[in-house]
Amino acid sequence: MGIDLYTTEELEKELKCRKMEKPKMLMEPKFANLRRSVENYINYISSEDYREYSEHRLHIFEKAVEAFYGNGVWDWYNKRT
Repeated sequence: MGIDLYTTEELEKELKCRKMEKPKMLMEPKFANLRRSVENYINYISSEDYREYSEHRLHIFEKAVEAFYGNGVWDWYNKRT
């Protein structure tokens, strides 16, 4: 596949994504949302609705990343991956 298959606009968009700076870790992490997600997961495990698979663990991971890097980290992540 050659570069000629892409428009100038597509190439400029790709270049812009590659030049995005890696997010910086917050000096003071914000744990409120992470704490709430963990609490919800524990409550879910102890509930009648518990099923082995749930997306709670994924949400906890996402909230942990946000606690250290802020909500904007996912914009950077989505453009880089």
